[in-house]
Amino acid sequence: MIRILYLYTKKDSASYIFYKNSLSKCKHFKIKFNNILPKNFNSYDYIFLQSNFSKIKNISLLKNKNNLILIEPRYGHSNNLNFKFYLIIFNGLESKIFFSTKVKFKKSLIYPPYPEYKIKNSNKSKINRNLVITYHGNKVHIENSKKKIFDSILKLSKNLNIKIIINLIYNIQRLGKVKFLPKNSNITIEHVQYSYKNIEKKLSITDIGLVPQTLLNDKFLNVLSNDDKENFNLKFKHPTNIGRHLVFAQFNIPVVTEPTPSVVRYFDDESLNYLVYSSDTWYEILRKITINKKTRKKLALKNYNLWFKNFRHKILNDKLLKLLKK
Repeated sequence: MIRILYLYTKKDSASYIFYKNSLSKCKHFKIKFNNILPKNFNSYDYIFLQSNFSKIKNISLLKNKNNLILIEPRYGHSNNLNFKFYLIIFNGLESKIFFSTKVKFKKSLIYPPYPEYKIKNSNKSKINRNLVITYHGNKVHIENSKKKIFDSILKLSKNLNIKIIINLIYNIQRLGKVKFLPKNSNITIEHVQYSYKNIEKKLSITDIGLVPQTLLNDKFLNVLSNDDKENFNLKFKHPTNIGRHLVFAQFNIPVVTEPTPSVVRYFDDESLNYLVYSSDTWYEILRKITINKKTRKKLALKNYNLWFKNFRHKILNDKLLKLLKK
């Protein structure tokens, strides 16, 4: 049994909640979750430090310890990167690339934070119903990408003459509703409060998942000519990862997403053919997987297999356990 002290600062942090739930599943870990540094900290085999750890009182007492593990470093958080870490748990390849020259560590593990579900029977097999497209995650992603996404969906509905239900699942209570969305008689937009139960309810009837990953980069685009359509615009946040993809995967849902490092690293060759980066490609890929249910089913299975073979909590915990056994 490996004794772990897990120090955190915000108990309502989504990242902390996800890691707490997934790490607690490992029977080889005996974890004490705490927001203060206890006097007996030397009795633990490892001390996990959630990002923002510098705000914990007396944290400097750990500076020369050789059993520190940093969980999901974040730029802009209060982290003393002068500490030397035995291991860093990165949420994605993007974060590992960003921090590899900024902090010292011996080992690393890519461990995306996301909730696991016990999937019940899906209702997607019901015939003669509308196409259901769902987004879940941070409001900032849908706000940032709403023009290219909704322009594509409006065009899809018009050209294929179909009715579409769009579920937007995010933290409405905390951030308010996404504004200035299009109105169209063929499109119904539902704003859904982010919760474990609502994810399960809506994804069980979802046909296609939306996972925008990139940010607008207007300053760069301004230097391009108006007719220049041959450039990628792939600006993304360093905490970008495939956690949202893995939630859709558990429900056997294909995703329309963009080519950030984690996506390119873990998606198979055929799935890479269905990545998007502009309004035109969002439309083309949505159209292809809407009209071809066989392709949709195949991509859904590939997404499911990506999760099942590589990123189930048990697999990630087994990889972590192996790294902690010196």
